Amino acid sequence: MAGKVCYAITTGCYSDYGIDAVFLSKELAERALALIANNDDSDGYGARIEEFPLDDIESYEAAKRKYDEEVGWAREVKP
Repeated sequence: MAGKVCYAITTGCYSDYGIDAVFLSKELAERALALIANNDDSDGYGARIEEFPLDDIESYEAAKRKYDEEVGWAREVKP
């Protein structure tokens, strides 16, 4: 079952990464992206649209568990 998603306009990468705006509609995100001066993401730093799941605790818990295991911080996630 496909869940709800939001569309975030993001820029930068690593320590320069940021979320600039969030929309529930992809169309609105695309319109906003067109207004941004640096919307060429060919170098990985320009503005782009990323899709994020909403209210998806199962995916969050799985990602958190995987990250914790990779960095040696494994612990049980409590509900």
